[in-house]
Amino acid sequence: RQRLGGGRVAPVLVTGFRRSFNQEPVRRLRPGPDRAVLSVSEQPDATFNGLVITGVSEETLAALDAREAGYERIRIDWRQVDCYHGGRSSPMDASGPQGELFLYRGRLERRNDCLHPNPDYLRLCLAGAGHWGASFRETFLASTMLHGATLKTYLDDRTSQLHSRSGHGPATHGEPSDSRG
Repeated sequence: RQRLGGGRVAPVLVTGFRRSFNQEPVRRLRPGPDRAVLSVSEQPDATFNGLVITGVSEETLAALDAREAGYERIRIDWRQVDCYHGGRSSPMDASGPQGELFLYRGRLERRNDCLHPNPDYLRLCLAGAGHWGASFRETFLASTMLHGATLKTYLDDRTSQLHSRSGHGPATHGEPSDSRG
């Protein structure tokens, strides 16, 4: 576990929301379609992995609000959050649910489903997910959506297209595979 702004950080699974690369950035501005950052939207049957930070001071929360200017902070219920254990989840332990729980959701006016991920931001997200282990990274890839497919499918397709154009690998044809299971 790590600390951020005086709080404890722990990996979790969140239900009731879908994570997608479909948000116009407030920062990380760049021309062209490769500029999307992450957002979430309510979807009762969806789950994504993330981090919960407990014990955050009001000062740190205010700083997060300022940093996340393209998002709105919304309150969610602790019953929507389970501990993440190597691909499995379990309810928060006795030291778990304390205080209010918030999630940052992209402002609707900043949603743009035609975008592709900002490459630098995507690398940062993948490195951050990888910090919590291979299983957490794979869950991140499988629970993040882009253009109606998982991020894993999107990246596999892009890799295949690059190899096909360069002549360094087999090209796949037909519909992209669906790794949602």
